[in-house]
Amino acid sequence: MVWEVIGWFGVAMLLFAYLSVSVEWLKTHFTFQALNVLGALGVGVSAFVKAAYPATALEAAWILIAVVAVIRLLRKKPQPQ
Repeated sequence: MVWEVIGWFGVAMLLFAYLSVSVEWLKTHFTFQALNVLGALGVGVSAFVKAAYPATALEAAWILIAVVAVIRLLRKKPQPQ
């Protein structure tokens, strides 16, 4: 039951991130990437526990991509205005 809740929470975060960028509530910056990391982590853990390894691999890749994006955002120098 706990893993199901974690999985559904992850799905909600991923969908909220996608919706937020699609309707321009968010830009693709740190908040968006953080939602992707946390959402994919929730879905990935749930999938792993259920032995759904293809879905686990997808979520692991999703996390990796989002973490790389966060690192790049943190390293980016502020642009002068």
